[in-house]
Amino acid sequence: WDALEKSYFEKSALNSSIYQTNKIFYGAPGTGKSHKVKTLLEGKEKTTQRTTFHPEYDYSSFIGGYKPITEIEQSSRNEVIKYKFVPQIFINMYVKAWNDVGAEYYLVIEEINRGNCAEIFGDIFQLLDRNPEDEITPTIELKEYLGKKLTSENGVKGILNGKMTWPPNLTILATMNTSDQSLFPMDSAFKRRWDWEYIPINYDISDQNPSSKFKVRISETECFSWLNFIKKVNDHIKQNPNLGMDKCIGNYFVNPKGNIIELPEFINKVVFYLWDDVFKDENNDIFEENTFYEDFFPIDKNGEQKIQSILENIGVEREPIE
Repeated sequence: WDALEKSYFEKSALNSSIYQTNKIFYGAPGTGKSHKVKTLLEGKEKTTQRTTFHPEYDYSSFIGGYKPITEIEQSSRNEVIKYKFVPQIFINMYVKAWNDVGAEYYLVIEEINRGNCAEIFGDIFQLLDRNPEDEITPTIELKEYLGKKLTSENGVKGILNGKMTWPPNLTILATMNTSDQSLFPMDSAFKRRWDWEYIPINYDISDQNPSSKFKVRISETECFSWLNFIKKVNDHIKQNPNLGMDKCIGNYFVNPKGNIIELPEFINKVVFYLWDDVFKDENNDIFEENTFYEDFFPIDKNGEQKIQSILENIGVEREPIE
């Protein structure tokens, strides 16, 4: 295994970047975490698989398990129901990686903390350290399945002596919104098996920051800067000790077409988030006193006036549409 790992590392073009580690990219909603992962994996789409965790996602959805399968009985030609081990995304990638150690394989998990990671990974989490000395004993059905599928010269090492070990060429990249931490908190044993990279909000005005060109159309002739808006709002959020960075708005919380965010989208997505998720039970200087979210509707009648009030409260200037 050590020789195999060394050989693969020498061939890998990613030794100093994303390879050799399982990493979680985290930050406020809309900071571009998924875009970061997509950029890192450009050109590697054929060996990349993606999944998204959610509250109903479990071990059998990620690893696999016995499921009823309909087959045609050879003698009678009748349909019969049999139970077989059906692999899911992790085991499929595990088999592909071990059978093809000359290629780089990537598993992307979006919104990893929206699922119960302890339940989803089960004993597989013991392998996340990527230590070749770490091994686990799979269930009988999984062991039998891997014994049939790991057929290449190197692939058999993935179930050597009935044990599973981490493929040297398989990397997991995951994303998580820090504002969703309370859904399924990760325990420290799980967290320490990952590398972490924080994706900050970018307030730079430059060609390298596409969101700096976003404008929110407030009328036929006027708009305001999206970047200026989120900076001012986030300053208010960070000043509240009950909120902090977890609730801030990221650059791509809204991702418009043509750099123009229309007023209905802004009210229905951004204002609603601020009203319902951020300041619902908090004193704030953003919304007028005795204001309700319903007061923004109908948007064509009340929207501009209510948004103007918010802009004045946070100090954002309107500007003409170019």
